[in-house]
Amino acid sequence: MNGYLKFELIERKSKTAVYLVRSIHDGSDLGKISWFSHWRRYVFSPLEGTIFDSACLGEVKVFIDTLMKDREALK
Repeated sequence: MNGYLKFELIERKSKTAVYLVRSIHDGSDLGKISWFSHWRRYVFSPLEGTIFDSACLGEVKVFIDTLMKDREALK
């Protein structure tokens, strides 16, 4: 598998889900992706003390974009 991050489903809700973001390198928790109702979209909430380069942030963006496309397809 290419990339630096692993996205694990940790909670399924009626219309949305919550994902844990982990490092593939050492398995450490880096943050979570969840639904933010005020913006009506998924957001990434990094854990305090974590840092990310553009490659990692790009992986987060692609994952969130996929979640949003899947959500739109269900309408």
